[in-house]
Amino acid sequence: MTEIERNAAVPADLSQIGNLNMEELWTAESTWEWLAHEEAFRHEHRALQRRRLVAESRVCSATQQLNPCLRKTGERILAAVNETCSDPT
Repeated sequence: MTEIERNAAVPADLSQIGNLNMEELWTAESTWEWLAHEEAFRHEHRALQRRRLVAESRVCSATQQLNPCLRKTGERILAAVNETCSDPT
């Protein structure tokens, strides 16, 4: 059990105070980054999960020339339009 999990399982006044180790920091950053990313691109993400094309009007101008796809982990990646995501590992 990680420090984060231990702290989440106890009342706030009893939780451990201190710095996170690198693994805990990485886990926290990855979690929050994923949640913020999913919130910002909710419609595109759902379409990609269903293997549907994302409507061009829903894609910001910076990514209109890119081909969004999902990795097996659920992480969004972008490939050039002429590339495919046939091996999104």
